[in-house]
Amino acid sequence: MEILKCQYLNHKNEEIIGFCLNIYCQNASQYCKECLTTIHQGHQNDCVQLNQLNQNINEFIEAFNHSSEQQKIMKTQLQQIFEDIFNIQEKEITKLKEINQQLLNKDFFTFKSSINILKQLSLNGKDNELQKLIISLNNILNAVKIILTDLDQKHDQFNAVDRNIIKVLETEIDVEVKKPPSIQEAQEVYKEGLALHNSKKYQDAILFYERAIAINPYFDSVWNNKGLALHNLCKYQEAIECYDKAIALNSNFDSAWNNKGLALHNLNKYQEAIECYDKAILTNPKQFRAWNNKGWELINLNRYQEGIDCINKAIEINPRYKKAWNYKGLALKELKQYLEAIECFDNAILIHSNYDIAWQNKGLSLQNLNKYQEAIECFEKAIQLNPQCFSAWNYKGLALKNLSKYQQAIECFIQAIAINPDFDYTWNNRGLSLHNLKKYQEAIECYSQAILINPDFCEAWNNKGLALHNLNKYQEAVECYQRAILINPYFEYALNNMGLSLEKLYKYQKAIKCYEEAIVINPDFEYAFNNMGVSLYNLNKYQEAIECYEKAIEINPYYERAFNNMGLSLHKLNNYQEAIIFYEKAISINPNFDQPWNNKGLVLHNLNKYLEAIECYDKAILINPLFDQAFNNMGLSLHKINNYQKAIICYDKAISINPNFDQPWNNKGLALNNLEKYEDAIVCFRHATLLNSNFNEAWNNQGLALQNVHQFQSAIECYKKAIELNPNFDFVWNNMGWALHHLNKSEEAIQCYIKAISINPKNQKAWNNKGLSLIKLNLYQEAIECYNKAITIDPLFVKAWYNKGLGLQHLNNQKVAIECYEKVIQIDPKHFRAWNCKGWALHQQRNFQEAIECYDKAISINPNFDCPQSNKGYQSSNINIKGWHYSSRKIINQQSNVTIKLFKLIQSVKQHGVIKALHYTNQKNILMPFFVMTKLLQFHLIQQDQKEKAIHYFNKGRKEKLKNVIRRQFNQDSMIRRLYRKNYVSYEVALINKFIQFYLKQQEMPNILKTKCSYQYFLKRIKYSFFNQIYFN
Repeated sequence: MEILKCQYLNHKNEEIIGFCLNIYCQNASQYCKECLTTIHQGHQNDCVQLNQLNQNINEFIEAFNHSSEQQKIMKTQLQQIFEDIFNIQEKEITKLKEINQQLLNKDFFTFKSSINILKQLSLNGKDNELQKLIISLNNILNAVKIILTDLDQKHDQFNAVDRNIIKVLETEIDVEVKKPPSIQEAQEVYKEGLALHNSKKYQDAILFYERAIAINPYFDSVWNNKGLALHNLCKYQEAIECYDKAIALNSNFDSAWNNKGLALHNLNKYQEAIECYDKAILTNPKQFRAWNNKGWELINLNRYQEGIDCINKAIEINPRYKKAWNYKGLALKELKQYLEAIECFDNAILIHSNYDIAWQNKGLSLQNLNKYQEAIECFEKAIQLNPQCFSAWNYKGLALKNLSKYQQAIECFIQAIAINPDFDYTWNNRGLSLHNLKKYQEAIECYSQAILINPDFCEAWNNKGLALHNLNKYQEAVECYQRAILINPYFEYALNNMGLSLEKLYKYQKAIKCYEEAIVINPDFEYAFNNMGVSLYNLNKYQEAIECYEKAIEINPYYERAFNNMGLSLHKLNNYQEAIIFYEKAISINPNFDQPWNNKGLVLHNLNKYLEAIECYDKAILINPLFDQAFNNMGLSLHKINNYQKAIICYDKAISINPNFDQPWNNKGLALNNLEKYEDAIVCFRHATLLNSNFNEAWNNQGLALQNVHQFQSAIECYKKAIELNPNFDFVWNNMGWALHHLNKSEEAIQCYIKAISINPKNQKAWNNKGLSLIKLNLYQEAIECYNKAITIDPLFVKAWYNKGLGLQHLNNQKVAIECYEKVIQIDPKHFRAWNCKGWALHQQRNFQEAIECYDKAISINPNFDCPQSNKGYQSSNINIKGWHYSSRKIINQQSNVTIKLFKLIQSVKQHGVIKALHYTNQKNILMPFFVMTKLLQFHLIQQDQKEKAIHYFNKGRKEKLKNVIRRQFNQDSMIRRLYRKNYVSYEVALINKFIQFYLKQQEMPNILKTKCSYQYFLKRIKYSFFNQIYFN
């Protein structure tokens, strides 16, 4: 006698103690102790031990014997009706006896093969449905009701047979009351309904089905087909009611169970649908449609492999079932097994070449393999077979969109919408194509229509947000993303996009929070890591940004944007060479990625490799001819190599591409400023601030340009605006101080410099300029301390060394001053002002010959710089002063006519060989500045037929800034300082007045002398006689 052992791996060879009688249990019927508490835990009441099975079988035998005895009593009345059931039960009794004997003999393997019979009997023993039907019988059937009720409680194994009995009995009862229905008539009406049904006239078909039901309410097939018609009219709940009627009449009606599952599927009740398919399969294991549909439900529940297994079962039963091949292909597509999916679709098409859905799905798989053209051919085939297939039109549009054929895609979406105006996905896809054409407003209208059709369409809300973002409506975009997230809290793309819009609103911390939430949902979301890095970059947290970019690259080693952004952060940390490596990595991944070319150019610009930088910008522009930033940056590099005209061309190109781009307007202004086109520069800076009122650099630069045209008060207003935007902008405080300095508001200027220094103690320019204002207040020692501070910060700061030398000369410390000028010359050998001032310091030490050498050096560097010529002339006068001084005094005393005086003076000076030292004195030893006398003498050349030469010298003189020359003369010449009195100015003014009046009367002077820049110019400028020959910022 063989002992039955458990076969489960974890408790193999354990002794079997009983059998499971649950009809729905999919596990092995025999069980051991471990099986009972694990795999049969949910239905232990249906698990019967071996010692109890004998008793159960005996109870079944007794029940059948009792039923047989009662049937014999009623045999004469219902013999024909119960004959079949009697024979069946006799057979079952025999079978049960055999099973019982097998159990007694412990023939378990034979017993196991019969266990399904016990399961069936156990199930039917719990079914009360027959009981409810029998209650409706009349007195004639009382005896039968007792038998059937008892049988129903014990072991009603054949529900269909019992219901046939009930129908027959009910028919016989009704014979006494009314005429029986015409089965033939119901069949005829039913056939007419089927014809209409097959013609897709579902509403008309329903009317005929209802007529057939009215004739024969027990016609289960009619109830089923009425359900199908309602199903096709999308009335799924009503269809389910009809299927339930059919099932109530015939619980083994597998098609009705299958159809009910389909209706439940359309109501998204997938689990309930599966239960219906299981019923259909239990009734008819060869029901391939139920196997197929169950597989599809499992696929909808993302249980792809289970679904494929069920569909394979359907294909095994019916290899030519095209829907099964199609569904299997869809499951494989979801598993990204696209080639295997295409094989399934090809099989479906092989079975039925006009199967449009299979053509469409094949196209989808090809699309996933980026074979868009092949996909389009499949979609076109589907459309050819079914021109009203709006989904095929939609998918063709998507394939065209992926080929960047946006306008053709839009035409396909329009066709799909014309067929089905309520297809929300098509409205959304049409919006995406318009979006790619940068028709953002039209795209928004499409997304809005999709949302109107389906308010819970989170993707449409997200896409609408993207379009609003591109229209710079960032707050509205955020609201759309919030709606999308409200619908789907796990929509990581909406969270990521909301972060991007918040970033544009400068809400970097909130943006980072969005990226973090997106990453929690999807830890491998490289875009969120990259974007979080960008926000951290904008918060100047460059190292943390780099960590984010590293994570993005770890997830996707070919993510070129992350490499590019890593370069940007390294750039900010001044790791220029490393930055270049990352830009080049981004370029190697995608050679047509314009951004890293542009950014590499910026790094090379910072390394002073301007020509190499320009080559990178050229490459970026070649890839993207509308890359406005690259044009702007190229202009900056051209600017650095002093090619201002070409730089302006680049800035103009950037502006023509993007007229609202404020940076090139500002940079163009700087280039014009360097070309001394200050008014044009001011226009550019104003345009930049109009585009961006928060552009503090442009406000500062506008102030500098206004300063260059001596509009100091307007400049100060610009500086105040820049400071309002950024109170810690130390350069603006310095510039405002310089404007105040020019307005002789030295104390206010010093306060500005102090503010600049407090913000940036290493601002050497502010220290230098503070010294200049202290000089104006005659605080020479404090000024020198400021210059020393500037030099400490930057030992090569030429201006500070130069100004320190001037300050030391004020303190008559000529020796140390000379050392400062020598330091300036060491740094910049062509600093002609330093050579001139060194000469004057040597003059003060009475080293006349060395002084002349310094003046000659200054003149050789800049022949148009008149100051060293004047000083050299004065030096010459110290060498040979007596002769020409006497002659000039004599001539002035004897002659009253200005012209004669000048002419005679020239003759006298020629005799003494000091023509370049055009100084003369009157009887009171008043010394007239060299510059003024030079200009008067130049006009004298008019009398010698050299009018054009005179005009040249006059215009040149105006440009040389008379004021500065006179200031220089006053402070540099100790004799002038000694002789400076009130009558000095009055004498000069009178002399120039006479001279100009004389030539105006003679009408020999050119038109330019008749303007306000002639007579009034000299009268006004001659009054300034103090020294301020300094180097400006």
